[in-house]
Amino acid sequence: MVLALAALAITVAGIGGQAFVERARYQQTVRDISSQLRQARLRSVDSDEPVLVRWLPRQRQLQAGDATLRIPDALDVRWQALDATQGNADAAPVIFLFDPDGGARGGRFAVLRAGRGVSFQVNWLLGRVQQSTVEVAG
Repeated sequence: MVLALAALAITVAGIGGQAFVERARYQQTVRDISSQLRQARLRSVDSDEPVLVRWLPRQRQLQAGDATLRIPDALDVRWQALDATQGNADAAPVIFLFDPDGGARGGRFAVLRAGRGVSFQVNWLLGRVQQSTVEVAG
């Protein structure tokens, strides 16, 4: 009886631990995306060059200039490109463009876990990265 209760406790703790690790990985990814987008804006202003932020769906990578962030497979990614007709079909779509004058243009980039998550957008006038909560039914 004692061994059965111990096994049950270990199983429950293992499941809870895995959920904790997944939640922590999601939260870290959101912080990393936010940081990478802010850094892209600062690089654009400092270098006096536009910085493109691209999404590479096959590699699950968000590229901001020469910086790359891999999004974990366990997370769902939704995105809307800056311009659906921009570039050729083989190129990675541009999600955001940070201008040297501090402004920005862009679509949306969202990271979700279990149907809920965070959506990133940029303010066109000030170039600030804005986050909002998003929930996807389904």
